[in-house]
Amino acid sequence: MILEPPRTGRNIIPPGPWAQTLMDNDSFGSAGRPNRPRSALVRDLRLLPSLREPFLRDSRAMTASALFYFLQSKPANVESGLMTVVGAEMPLEEECIHCKMLKGPWARCVVVQGQYGRGLACNNCHQLRWGSRCEHYVASHPDTAEIPQQQRRQTQTRQGDEASSDRRAWILDFEHMGDRIEVVNRRILGLLDAHEGRGVHGHDIRELRRMVQRLQDAYRDLVRRRAEMDM
Repeated sequence: MILEPPRTGRNIIPPGPWAQTLMDNDSFGSAGRPNRPRSALVRDLRLLPSLREPFLRDSRAMTASALFYFLQSKPANVESGLMTVVGAEMPLEEECIHCKMLKGPWARCVVVQGQYGRGLACNNCHQLRWGSRCEHYVASHPDTAEIPQQQRRQTQTRQGDEASSDRRAWILDFEHMGDRIEVVNRRILGLLDAHEGRGVHGHDIRELRRMVQRLQDAYRDLVRRRAEMDM
């Protein structure tokens, strides 16, 4: 079967060629080793009915061959793809914080419910190996219904604190990246100053200097606006 490029966006359509391929292709998750046994989770998820075609985020669009390689490279990749096909989609307002931040490759936050959902986060957090950091993580035991209400509230509060910490860490990383770019830009500007006005290329160098300065200013503004949005 010749596979078409995977779809992107938040539309929902019935299972199609990629859903079928995920359910049938035993090479996925093998990391190039055909004799490698499939994970127990892959076997379990393939017992469930296909519900939808998996869609990627617009920012993670891939060719058919790129997605095929992605699914083949790591067990967590094919597992998360299968979760996307067989799990329950979360309404936008109930998506985990990481999916709301557009983390992971899949367009929607999908959770496997029932016995096969034990020990799993949502599809994107599973692919990212963030496990219990996901609000939809269900421990292998005990039963959620058996956890005292106060303990559930404490768990939810802790997860909220972890999510806030993740956001703050992400912002700090983002700002640190901006600082590094500024250092590089200063070095570039120093070199341009040393060569400015020399020979027939003086005008081109001055224009490049202005472009670098605009890039630096735009990045500073992006860091500031992102921090204001997430804090």
